[in-house]
Amino acid sequence: MSKYPVLRVILAFSLVPMWGGLCMGLAILFTMPASDTVGILLNVWLQFVMLLLSMAVALFFEVVPAAILGALYAWIKLKRGALSYLLVFICGGSTAYAWTVYVFGLGGNDLSARFQHAYPLILQNIQSKAFVLGAIFSLITAMVVLPPSRGEQSFRS
Repeated sequence: MSKYPVLRVILAFSLVPMWGGLCMGLAILFTMPASDTVGILLNVWLQFVMLLLSMAVALFFEVVPAAILGALYAWIKLKRGALSYLLVFICGGSTAYAWTVYVFGLGGNDLSARFQHAYPLILQNIQSKAFVLGAIFSLITAMVVLPPSRGEQSFRS
C-alpha cells in the first residue's frame, strides 16, 4: 500500500489560482489596446509585466482558500475517478466564486455598480469568470495530481 501524496496534492491545488490568473492575464493582454505613444519594446514589456502581475495577484489573493481546499482533498484522500472529479470541479469553482465576491466585494457596492460601464469588458462579471477558471483548472489539476484508484492503472506503470 503506497502512501498518499499529501504535500503534492496541497501544493498543486495551491497553484490553481496562478493558472487562472495566467488565463485572465492573457485575456487582458489580448484585449488591452496597444499604445502608439511608447516604443514597441516598451509596449511588449508592459504587456509581459501585466501578464505576470495578474498571475501574482491571483495567487496572492486566492492561495489561502486554494491551499485549504487542497488540504481538504488530501485529508479525505481523494483518488482519480468521476465522483472525485465532479467534487473537485464544483468545490474549486464555488470557492473561487465565493472568495472573489468576498475579497473584491463586487455586487454589494452601489458605487461599483454605478461605474460598471467603465470597467473593461474582461473585468465585468468577474465572479462567473472566477468560477469557470477555478472549476476548470481544479479539474485539470485533479486529473494530473490525484493518485490512481485501486482498479486504475497509473500512467507511469
